[in-house]
Amino acid sequence: MEAGIIIKKKLPESFTRGDLKRLMDAYDLTYGFAADELPDNLSNLPMNVKIPVLHGRQPVKGKDGYFEYFFIETEKKPEIKEDGSVDYFAPTEYKKIHRGDVVAEYHPANPGDKGLTVTGLPLEGLQGKDLEPLDSPDLILSRDKLKYLSKKDGFMSIKDGKIQIMDCLVFQSDVTHLDGDISFDGSIQINGNVLSDVNITCSGDLFIRGFVENANLSSEGNIIISGGVNADGECSIIAGGTITSAFFENANVESGGNIETGYSLNSDITCRGMLKTKGKKSLICGGKVIAENGIETGTIGSKGKARTYVEVGAVDDTDTDEYYALYRQKEKLDNDEGRTHVVMETLIMKMGALKGRQDPNYIKLQAVMAQIKAQKDEVAKQLKELDYRRMKRNELTIEVTRNLYENTTVCINGNSLFVKEDRKRSTVRTNGRQIEIS
Repeated sequence: MEAGIIIKKKLPESFTRGDLKRLMDAYDLTYGFAADELPDNLSNLPMNVKIPVLHGRQPVKGKDGYFEYFFIETEKKPEIKEDGSVDYFAPTEYKKIHRGDVVAEYHPANPGDKGLTVTGLPLEGLQGKDLEPLDSPDLILSRDKLKYLSKKDGFMSIKDGKIQIMDCLVFQSDVTHLDGDISFDGSIQINGNVLSDVNITCSGDLFIRGFVENANLSSEGNIIISGGVNADGECSIIAGGTITSAFFENANVESGGNIETGYSLNSDITCRGMLKTKGKKSLICGGKVIAENGIETGTIGSKGKARTYVEVGAVDDTDTDEYYALYRQKEKLDNDEGRTHVVMETLIMKMGALKGRQDPNYIKLQAVMAQIKAQKDEVAKQLKELDYRRMKRNELTIEVTRNLYENTTVCINGNSLFVKEDRKRSTVRTNGRQIEIS
């Protein structure tokens, strides 16, 4: 994209830029003459060095395609703030949309600007990269294949890179026993508190701006409680996904995913993921806390020696049951494969190789064998994942960043230890036979 000259002998005193331009033209070097970079008289140019005199134009890549989103902002993860409250309910987090609204528009990639060589030959611009179309059962694509319209009313969010329209039931104030039992096929947002003797069930997520008293909450999705849970032991909170709350006091909590809170006081908590306490208090005091994938907290127990139990590892025998179920399924598939193979070989022996392989029954058996193989591959994959989960359990820890007080019981994968003296910053792990605290 550049041409230059090397002067081997001194140029005449009268040699100018115009003379050089005519010389370049004679060799069909016609584009990008660097007149402004050269003096008018060229007789004093240095010798035996390359002097650029022509500059081509580089081709330019076009702008990549992109989506413009309306009514929606990228999902924000709820966080425990320093004061212990949950920072989640930003007013722009979820926006109401209606059926037929345009929720996204695609702007296609552009071709880039062309370039030129120093001889004036064109160079094609580079085409920008287009994106794959959006994949969402909640959207309709317009005729021009650029706009995405909502199929229904709801609340928009992006989860795992995909657009979702969430059916959401909204309560603008406190929910009390006078509202009766609430059951909703979708998500629920409560902009007030949930008071005692309330039962709420939903198939989506449950968002509560205020606090929760002695209520029973059940969600197949996630539960977020901005104000925390202040109960007296008659409160039940169950989520299929994660649970985030400012705090738990005298509550019974069960999560299919992670739990994040400011502190837990005299509560019984079980979660399939990891439990973390954050903020100034960051403690687990009293009660029983079981987290399958580990615990991170500031303090466990109290100076007053409150009896506290914490455990990480499998929360039940699900993995063992799953292993034996998969193993039995593998045995059955092996037997089915063996019997099918015998029948296929019998057909070949009776009819001959060529005729037998063309027989409709043989062709059907081939399809059966392919199906069995696919099922065996899936079982093998699940067994491998199960073995990996079991291996990772040996790496589980209970991380305590401040104080681990006496009268606390810690347990990892069935190995337990009763803490008899206060400890500062500690990591609790197991060597497979016994608990170690470092």
